Amino acid sequence: MTVAISTMERPSALARCIGALLDGDTLPAELVIIDQSTDDATERIIGQVASSSAVHIVYVRQPRLGLAASRNAAIAASTRPIVTFTDDDCVPDSDWLTAISSTFETDQNADVVTGRILPLGPEQPGLYRIHAEARRGTTMLGTADRWMYVGGADREFADPRLNEGFLRRVARNSGGRYVRAAEAPRVLSWLQATVPQNAAPERRDLWHEPWAFALLVLLLSAEWILRRRWGLR
Repeated sequence: MTVAISTMERPSALARCIGALLDGDTLPAELVIIDQSTDDATERIIGQVASSSAVHIVYVRQPRLGLAASRNAAIAASTRPIVTFTDDDCVPDSDWLTAISSTFETDQNADVVTGRILPLGPEQPGLYRIHAEARRGTTMLGTADRWMYVGGADREFADPRLNEGFLRRVARNSGGRYVRAAEAPRVLSWLQATVPQNAAPERRDLWHEPWAFALLVLLLSAEWILRRRWGLR
């Protein structure tokens, strides 16, 4: 099995990615690195890894032609029937290649195997800040900051499936109407056709209510007691 990695001017991230692959439960037969960097930092990293690794490493330097051209070059350089792709800023899980290999062995009709890509970060639940930067060479293109909640239990998202029965009951009990997304254009006409409910206002004088009189007496008594206690007149 070949693992192909396309990279461009991220030698530190690439070294982390390769380290995770070499520490995995299943080792690849070869690594194919397609480098579109403008400097030699990545090539030096590959030379250091190749000198101490038992996995065959194929390094290909390519002009900056884009990700698709990079992956096509990786397929052309591969010598194995199965080629797996990952990015230089990813950290493959320890059983990543094991799961892929097992799938192809158990399902002879499988042509492609895909999986989830999860954010890399601490396993402890909590609120984390994510900072991302986009660069073109040494030119900063932009930055972004976001907050992400990791782990924990949230009953709101325990069952995110659409519950039409519950929504219909809420609409019925509140005097509303349940509307599907396909019926949204008709909402305005329904609202215009609805007979407005102009209920006559009801006036109540609170001074005639026993509870209002009792509340007033209580407040005045509390004020009198506090003034006496604090020595006020």
